[in-house]
Amino acid sequence: MYGPHQFPEKVVPKFVMLASGGHKLPVHGTGLVTRSYLYVEDVAEAFDIILHRGVTGETYNVGSERERSVLDAARDICNCLGKDFDALVEHVDDRRFNDRRYHIDDAKLRALGWEESTPRKKNPITPRIPLPPLRCRATLNSNSAIPPALSVTGP
Repeated sequence: MYGPHQFPEKVVPKFVMLASGGHKLPVHGTGLVTRSYLYVEDVAEAFDIILHRGVTGETYNVGSERERSVLDAARDICNCLGKDFDALVEHVDDRRFNDRRYHIDDAKLRALGWEESTPRKKNPITPRIPLPPLRCRATLNSNSAIPPALSVTGP
């Protein structure tokens, strides 16, 4: 999930903030791990449908059928911001126990009538790239060090 006001250590806001300031994008390992990038408004709509159409006591998974690699997400963000992907992406050591893929079966939720409303394009991220929060933009546009929450050497 991604969207406005997301904590900046998560991949989409982190890459947006770093790329906006011309900083390297730390891609773990090969960057080929896949994730489903689901926009926060789609998640809110799913919760609303579950609340109004779901059956009490049932479990509903909120997911996306559209999976993309972290490398593709980085490329899309760079393209959207007019940045040179090849110049900004930096492969770093893979995280320990980094899951290669998360797949969530959302068939029960879809049976209630829910589907993503984020544009069904090859690229679900760039139509919805949030601008970095003002405090982060100011920090990244200065010559100061990257805030600890954006550091790739932290815990």
